[in-house]
Amino acid sequence: MKLRALLLALMPTVAMASPYADGISPTEVTDLVSQAMVAAGQNGQIQVSQMRGFPACSDAPAVSPRSGDWRTVELRCAAPRSWSRSVRTSASAGALPQRTTRAEPAGIPVLTLTESLAAGTVIEPTHLTLKPVRDGSLDGLMTDPNSVIGRTLTVNLGEGRPVLARHLEHNWLVTEGTPVAIVYNAAGMLILASGIAAENGQRGQIIAVRNVGSDRLVKAIVTERNKVRVAAKMN
Repeated sequence: MKLRALLLALMPTVAMASPYADGISPTEVTDLVSQAMVAAGQNGQIQVSQMRGFPACSDAPAVSPRSGDWRTVELRCAAPRSWSRSVRTSASAGALPQRTTRAEPAGIPVLTLTESLAAGTVIEPTHLTLKPVRDGSLDGLMTDPNSVIGRTLTVNLGEGRPVLARHLEHNWLVTEGTPVAIVYNAAGMLILASGIAAENGQRGQIIAVRNVGSDRLVKAIVTERNKVRVAAKMN
């Protein structure tokens, strides 16, 4: 008995051969794809020619839809050599995943250039267009074409760039530290408040103003001498 056990222990271990060691038949491919589709909740006929051959694989090949679409199924094998094959099915396309995009806020329309201009150019109406920008990036931007047309650029400025107050020769209507009248437009009603300018401002320029009543710093558009307007979505 001991001798027999010793002989069995010395016998070489025979590894179990893969069922796909000699290649995969069209019938086996159909079964593999069908099982994967059922597991994914998909219905459809697998379209595999009975004349088509598939290479050997040391294990069952991985089955997956191409780009999430089960109308084309891919079989992949890593050993004994790496290979990939595609099989067509009659499955429905289904809804492809949609890329989520973040909606950009409309923002405040500000003046930008329709073409590149050199320093010393006198601004004309055809040089300007209005485009919205995000809240929080309003400092020095211009909103009123009448406050820019006829003025001279002090720097070179490229097409599509916003026109800032510092790009133009100064024409202050509001100076830092002076009292200003703040006009609020709330639900169609005009509300007046007293404020103090926190910076210099030209016509149409967005500047910071401190509301005396609330002691709150707000963004406002310079409209006249020592007068500013707070528009919707500015604060």
